[in-house]
Amino acid sequence: MGKLLKSEAIKLLTPWGYKIFLLCSLGIGLLLGVTGVALGGLSGTPMTGYDVLMEFITEPQIVGVMAGIFTSFFIGNEFSHRTFGNAIINGCSRTQIFLAKVIVFMLGLSVILILLPLVATIYVTAIQGFGPINTDILLHILRTIVLTLLGYVTFGSLCVLFAMLIKKPGAISGILIAIFLCLTMFIQLMGASENIIIGQIVRSLFVYQFMLSTHPESVLTYVVVCVVTSIICLTAGLYTFKNTELK
Repeated sequence: MGKLLKSEAIKLLTPWGYKIFLLCSLGIGLLLGVTGVALGGLSGTPMTGYDVLMEFITEPQIVGVMAGIFTSFFIGNEFSHRTFGNAIINGCSRTQIFLAKVIVFMLGLSVILILLPLVATIYVTAIQGFGPINTDILLHILRTIVLTLLGYVTFGSLCVLFAMLIKKPGAISGILIAIFLCLTMFIQLMGASENIIIGQIVRSLFVYQFMLSTHPESVLTYVVVCVVTSIICLTAGLYTFKNTELK
């Protein structure tokens, strides 16, 4: 398992692909920072670094697009280049291959996604300050980051499942981006519905909970939805992978 993890880490870090993702994250983060400064100027109330962090750390559209493209790059290309089969020939079990790929994928995805709000926050803080800092604010920031990282893992779990089902790199990114954008729009349209059933369905969706991770209605509900969603997706993904013909 250790050799597999090392191999997956090399696949991630050696090519230029991941470095390009990191550069894109830095660029988008700077753009978000500039946007935060501009929005504050237009509203007449300057946004602080804290405001920008809370505003952009759970932006589902950006997360969905970045996650979809990265999944295509890191998992979809494995099917395209038929490298999964080589690991099996070398005596590794499918469960080991799957777990190693998922662990490195989650770490790589989380770094890409967390860079976006952090870079934006640093940029705005350098210009307009971070805002008041006290124990309550620091604890809130820590809780938000932990919940957001859990959300990133859940996003990644959904991506892994669809990658195992679709297998084609181009289709993986396109379908995932479309699904995340449509889910976000659906939640924004139906989230305020007075219909009890529709409201309950919307609140049970992971994307809805993720959008509230800076101020969740219930931390327990958020954690349960994320953990259950991740377990279901990864279990289904592993089952699909085990039953996929690899060449």
